[in-house]
Amino acid sequence: MSNIELEQAIVLYNIKEFKKAENILREIIKINKKDSNALNILGAIAAQRKDYRKSLEYLESSIKINDLNYITLNNLGLVYLNLKKLDLAILNFNKALKINQNYSLLHNNIGNYYIEKKEFNEAIKSYERAIKIDPNFFQAFNNIGLAHFHLKNFNESKQNYLQSIKLNKNYYEAYNNLGNLFSSFNKNIEAIEYFSMAIKIKKNYSDAYLNRGETYYKINNFKSAIKDLETSIIYDEEKDRGTLFFARLKTGNWNKINEQVNNLKKKILSTNFSILPFCSLSLTDSTFLQKKNFENFIYNSNIKKNILFNKKKNKIKVGYISHDFMRHPVSQLISDTFEMHDKDKFDIYTFKLNLLSDNFTKKISHSTNLIDLSSCNLDKISTTIKKFGIDIAVDLMGFTRNAIPDIFYDRVAPVQVNFLGYPGTVGHNNIDYIIADQFVINKNHENNFLEKIIYLPNCYQPSNKIENTDLKSFTKKKFNLPEDTFIFCSLNSSYKINPYIFNLWVKILKKVEKSVIWILADNLDFEKNLLSEFKKSSIDSNRIIFCRQVNLNEHLQRFKYADLFLDTFPYCAHTTANECLQQDLPLLALCGESFASRVSGSLLNAINVKELITYNAEEYVNTAIKLAENVEELKKIKSKIMVNKKILSDVNTYTNNLERAYSKIYQMYLGNEKIKNVYIN
Repeated sequence: MSNIELEQAIVLYNIKEFKKAENILREIIKINKKDSNALNILGAIAAQRKDYRKSLEYLESSIKINDLNYITLNNLGLVYLNLKKLDLAILNFNKALKINQNYSLLHNNIGNYYIEKKEFNEAIKSYERAIKIDPNFFQAFNNIGLAHFHLKNFNESKQNYLQSIKLNKNYYEAYNNLGNLFSSFNKNIEAIEYFSMAIKIKKNYSDAYLNRGETYYKINNFKSAIKDLETSIIYDEEKDRGTLFFARLKTGNWNKINEQVNNLKKKILSTNFSILPFCSLSLTDSTFLQKKNFENFIYNSNIKKNILFNKKKNKIKVGYISHDFMRHPVSQLISDTFEMHDKDKFDIYTFKLNLLSDNFTKKISHSTNLIDLSSCNLDKISTTIKKFGIDIAVDLMGFTRNAIPDIFYDRVAPVQVNFLGYPGTVGHNNIDYIIADQFVINKNHENNFLEKIIYLPNCYQPSNKIENTDLKSFTKKKFNLPEDTFIFCSLNSSYKINPYIFNLWVKILKKVEKSVIWILADNLDFEKNLLSEFKKSSIDSNRIIFCRQVNLNEHLQRFKYADLFLDTFPYCAHTTANECLQQDLPLLALCGESFASRVSGSLLNAINVKELITYNAEEYVNTAIKLAENVEELKKIKSKIMVNKKILSDVNTYTNNLERAYSKIYQMYLGNEKIKNVYIN
């Protein structure tokens, strides 16, 4: 064997004919087991196949023979980067750099290392070094675009993606990244066009199918979304981020959903696989599984530690950070609390990350120092919040839609708190506390929360006062509801309804013959599919009544015309449960172990209507049937709610308890005390 065969193998490798290249290389190795170049290329082929164990064997053998081969060292670094072993990755990259500083691919890979570390400015410097060596390095321009995207420097991001395409019009990754850029602006039609261009170039491009599917989901084209998400997983099952599962829930398309749920749970438990944390709340009631998924999700995030802040003992500055300071469940719950904060003891800031504004935004701006950061990049957001000298930063988003968790990775305040937006752990090293109560987090499961827990009295959830409005324009007929019939309802979002809770509802409807169920339908696909499921279960379609999203006033008045709210599981009603009880409608809760499954139970517990809290399927079904058949008992419960609900609307007491918690955790910080659970009596 001569260099000719080796060169032939390299050519085949470069055109991705890996099997043919491998055959030639194995023949070379048979003749000379110490051919370091052949071993290096075999290692690179194994890495392309994601067989990283085999790749490391080949590459380590190659480097033992020739430890000055910077290409092999670069490949070793790349394998460790793919394995998320970042220290070993940069170690090998630096060794290669000492041998050859003019290898453009090496500088590009060092940039990728900094991307994994979320040190995006350092990444840009490395990519620029690569381009200085090779001005036609189109992949490096694409990667600079990606780094700027993470920094929210969107114009720079776009220009670099376009430059990458100018250098190589068939570079599908740049088209895909342009799609993501436009999608982030909600320019969804343009985004879909770019994803489609990427797919046209590379038919099996899993990332582009995933991104196009998620964009179709955003514009409520659920059929196309599900088709693309399924295709993405066919090409690469690791691309299953839970969005297909979520889209199926959203549309009531439950075909193979139980199989998918079991598969996702198994992968989360047995590997470093994760789905989007918000999707996990509907996937499982297990706090352990949710914690494991979250740890898998953030394990390679760049969490900064030991950031120093000036300690002071004057008024405590609390900064609430959210994308949702508008009509949104978070603002519908907390805007009155902002008004009631004691401004003599606390300076209250709200940092707004969304361009949209409405009456809720206006209300919040009147009671807090509202800072609009919606047009700022990540660095600007972090530095601005720090400039205000915030003492307690409150994350009202967690991992909900449009959240920017990187803000808190960077630690913008000495004390950081997870509150209200995300009903589960978002614990990483820089989120210190989660605000809860002793019902919503059961003591047996508190170890599955990575934060320490602030236990408020009664219910952790704040409430806005709900003003009763004129009901004259509303009747049962307006809502298509029958007279003299027991009306069950569930006005939760459609993604909270799953086969498990559906089957319990079927059992209830079959036992309570003179009844209907009134369900909020987010979309026509959901309505069609759910009707089909009821038909399969022998429930007359006339007993199923759907309603749509409406303005807030009409939404609140609808509760007056139902008899019993049947809550969902494992993701129950949260803001909707609060509204339901404040409008005097009894709500039947099915509580598990997860935070997301216990919120409505916490509200019922706070107003001492514990007879509506159930803990298993049989109890849930039997209680619903009993109440439907015993109108007098239901009336007593309703009267009890009418009397006790004042606890939920006592904003003064709630805010005072919240402020006591803030004072306690800040004093602990000032005293250098170890972070621990806090109980507010």
